[in-house]
Amino acid sequence: MGNYEYNVVAIYNYDGTQPPLPNHITYVFAFHDGQPVALVDQSRDGGPRLTETQNNEVKSNFAEIAE
Repeated sequence: MGNYEYNVVAIYNYDGTQPPLPNHITYVFAFHDGQPVALVDQSRDGGPRLTETQNNEVKSNFAEIAE
C-alpha cells in the first residue's frame, strides 16, 4: 500500500437534516500499517477530527470488503 501513514481508499458522507444543524457523519476508509481501518468524523466546527469508528457493522463490513 502507499508510503503514507494512512492510505485512504474511499470516503462516504451523510449530511443530516435533524437539528442541531449542521450535522454530518463522514466515514473515511483506509489502510493503516497494512490493515483496513474505518475512521469517522462528526465534528461540527473546524476541521475534521477522525477517530476509529465504534460502529462494529461498518468496521466488519469494510474488513470483509478489504479481504
